[in-house]
Amino acid sequence: MGDLKKLLELVEGMTAWDVYVPGFLDRDNGIPKFMPLSDRVYIALEDGYLSMESVAGGGQLALHRVLEPVAPAALDGEDEEFTLCSYGQLFLQGTPTPLPFTRIRAVVNSDSDSQRAVFRCVEFTFGGSFVLFADPAYYFGVHLEGVGAYERWLRSDPAVSESSGPIRELTWVR
Repeated sequence: MGDLKKLLELVEGMTAWDVYVPGFLDRDNGIPKFMPLSDRVYIALEDGYLSMESVAGGGQLALHRVLEPVAPAALDGEDEEFTLCSYGQLFLQGTPTPLPFTRIRAVVNSDSDSQRAVFRCVEFTFGGSFVLFADPAYYFGVHLEGVGAYERWLRSDPAVSESSGPIRELTWVR
C-alpha cells in the first residue's frame, strides 16, 4: 500500500501560509456571493501551491505541486468570474508567518497509490498545532475540517468500509 515518500517530496522544506478553495462569484441576486467548486483545493506554499484533487469518483485525494491555482473545469465556457476564497483563518488561525508542516497522516486503501501521492484522505499539522483534514469523498468535492476530524472520520465515515479494502495509516512527524 505504500509510503509517504512522494508526498514528503512535495512539501519538503515548505511552509504553508494559506488554504484556498476555488469557485466563482454569483452576482445574480444583489450582493455577490462566493460559490465554491471544491473538487480541488490548494495549500499556498512559499513557492507555489499544493493541489489536493478529488479523483477516482471522489474516493481518493491526488496531491501535486502547481505554480498557480487553475479555474475548475465546471467554469469552462461559462460566464462566471473565477475566484479563490481564503480558508487560512479557519485552519492556520491567521498567523502572520508561514507555518512548517510538522505532521502528516495519510490513509491508504486498495484504491490508493502512494507512489503517485494518491491517498484516501490526508491530515496535515502545521506549526505543531494547526490541523487541516482533507476528505475527497464529500458530495461537493474535497471536504476540509480541523482538529478532531480525522478521528471522527475513522469512527463514523461509511466510506471506511470493506468495499475499498482495509485501510492503513501512514504517519510522518517532524
